[in-house]
Amino acid sequence: MITQHSNYKDANGDALVAHYYQLIDELAKKSPRSIVEADQLAGEVLHIEEAQAIELWQVIWNKPIFANSTVKGAEGTIAKLKGAGFMDDALLEWGTSRKVFLIDKVGNGSARASFVCHGKWFDKQSLLGQIPRHRLYAIQNAAIALRRRTEVRAYPFSDLSANTTAQNVVLLRSEFGAFWGDITVLHLLTDLGLAIKPDLHLVKTVAALRGPTCKGKVPNTSESLAINNFVHDLLMRVEGKFAPGKLRRMDKLLMEASRQKVV
Repeated sequence: MITQHSNYKDANGDALVAHYYQLIDELAKKSPRSIVEADQLAGEVLHIEEAQAIELWQVIWNKPIFANSTVKGAEGTIAKLKGAGFMDDALLEWGTSRKVFLIDKVGNGSARASFVCHGKWFDKQSLLGQIPRHRLYAIQNAAIALRRRTEVRAYPFSDLSANTTAQNVVLLRSEFGAFWGDITVLHLLTDLGLAIKPDLHLVKTVAALRGPTCKGKVPNTSESLAINNFVHDLLMRVEGKFAPGKLRRMDKLLMEASRQKVV
């Protein structure tokens, strides 16, 4: 069900909240599907304090595929990897040994020659052989990091909910390693309901709400965190409390307000 906020009575004199409600009402009229999708995403957010490693892995592994790619292209690659069954045992196997699956970084940068791949899956004609190696390397290192976390706590990411967004970005970048940049980590945290991903559409909507802006096409670290803080504050003013599912919903609504040309 789509909730309307006619006359914006729920804003309680808060101009920012009133403006937000206005945008969402316009979005609901123009694209009801966007509201439905936002509600669905909110319902899919894991309870991070009780999430098992295999559940988290399904949220984690595809993020390096999206980095600096078109959504359509990334989704195509992800579908192929799933269809081929490559990711079924990746959490347990990737980065374990040269006989099973291991990528060594032997050079600088992301060039293909900077990586040496070991294991039965790396035939040149195979799907894995066609995917940029730095993306596979990032996925491998995330698997290694998640396995290490399971050795410390039963629910590997249960500590993240007590941290700030900035702390989680620094922490996961240090654990996951190369090719896990700020935006990629924020993408992961967004799907966990712990942050928002400052893509071009969301940044545009935040600017329309008179929030933080960015100087370039892509926000830098400080700009990304400022936008996150702004949206977190907006959530608290709208909902009265923080909830991962609510933040995931707001992220989607803010993005769709720009995609659907409400702003």
